[in-house]
Amino acid sequence: MTDDEIVLDFVGRLERLSIPYMIVGSFASSMWGRPRATHDTVVVVVAHGPTARSLLSALQPDYYVPEQGFEDAVYRRGMVNAIHQKPVWKIDLIFQSDDAFAKAQFERRVAVAFKGATLQVASPEDTILSKLEWSRRGESERQYRDALGVFEVQRGSLDLRYVREWAEKLRVGELLRRLETEAV
Repeated sequence: MTDDEIVLDFVGRLERLSIPYMIVGSFASSMWGRPRATHDTVVVVVAHGPTARSLLSALQPDYYVPEQGFEDAVYRRGMVNAIHQKPVWKIDLIFQSDDAFAKAQFERRVAVAFKGATLQVASPEDTILSKLEWSRRGESERQYRDALGVFEVQRGSLDLRYVREWAEKLRVGELLRRLETEAV
């Protein structure tokens, strides 16, 4: 299986269980901006209780998911790794939180054609905002560069009012202003 086939397999399992999802992170920024190699895929899901347990069962045995880590992630609406076994590929599985930005981001997700399938992906605006948030947290300059790439490629179609409003709420307004200045 290729990396793309693993993503399609994972999403297919979510769809068979009718679990709403959204692909975020570098996979999303590569779709909207400048592609770059990544070693994982980040997927946000809305799943609780029995639905979450069904997901854990549906992933096995092809994906290694630590059961206690999975239960903790469901409970605290956090992240757990789902590792595809052959070939090894990591899916960061995040259970959606209740914060306002997480909800807005999920509501704005976009259906995108990909390799004969349709994927639910974070919008370009929300991808920029998320990448700026990660950059602010000190994760890496790469996050900022991903946001810049999306901004430069999507500039003509971005809802800048939305981006600027959320940038202030998320305390990334200064990074956004830097990004707008550096964009070519």
